[in-house]
Amino acid sequence: MMRSSPSDRRRGASIGFILAFYGIAAALTLIAAAITFAALSAREVGAVETTGTITASEERREHDSVGPPRTVHRPTIEFTDESGTRHTIRGDDQGQPATVGDPAIVHYHPDDPADAWHADKRNEIVIPFIILLFTAGFVVAGLVHLIKVLLRRSR
Repeated sequence: MMRSSPSDRRRGASIGFILAFYGIAAALTLIAAAITFAALSAREVGAVETTGTITASEERREHDSVGPPRTVHRPTIEFTDESGTRHTIRGDDQGQPATVGDPAIVHYHPDDPADAWHADKRNEIVIPFIILLFTAGFVVAGLVHLIKVLLRRSR
């Protein structure tokens, strides 16, 4: 039986590391895509989009067990549904104050317009964006490792 040389074992380990980096990157990309698709489509199925108006922006301090207190802003939005009925909803907490009078996209289901939501796409892409940053890190790490292996072989 032939034994593999140390350089063959290192080469196999290097290829394994590269495949692991790219496997993790591919898995993270799929997770980010799934989260984005779910966030953008789950509530949206059958929903109607309309434009409302920001009528107020409530400011409050939020305290949690980690880090210093932070200020959050929650807009109040008025909109009119397809039947002409006016509704008022509260948007999600935001880091910046909303400007009274600005337009705001609102989604609702025609059978229950009172259960409307502020369609702030910024909040729906944060987690997938963070995952994609990690994915980029794994891709770069895999490329660095690949370059190191190729440079070692060329000597």
